[in-house]
Amino acid sequence: MFKRRYPEWRKSYEERDYLGTIRIIEKLPKKQRESKGAMFAFAESHRLLDHRTEAMTAYHAILKRNPKDSMALDGLGLVAIADSDFENAIKFLRKARALSPENTNIATNLAGTYHSTGQLEDAMGLYQELSRVL
Repeated sequence: MFKRRYPEWRKSYEERDYLGTIRIIEKLPKKQRESKGAMFAFAESHRLLDHRTEAMTAYHAILKRNPKDSMALDGLGLVAIADSDFENAIKFLRKARALSPENTNIATNLAGTYHSTGQLEDAMGLYQELSRVL
């Protein structure tokens, strides 16, 4: 039986070796480095290591290729939250939510941001919606 071989960076990413993932992806040929999966793993790895500037740059590179990438917008929202830039966090998360209304992770991130900024009605509305789905 044929066994599918996954890229080395994917194994490193799944094992939560984010620095290793970054190093592997940086060494890939351009075509492989610019695959959707590699670009996202690269951006997420930087975010999870709290490399905010690098994460933002990587997410923006994804959005340059696909402006409707809700996961990249969600990532930008999370970076903005880490920077206490709640205005931009809400902007990015609202866009992500509009593109992927079924994504409960995005909805949870947006509800939490509303809650943190005192926008309790908006937060409660999303929490109620999530309670019906989850």
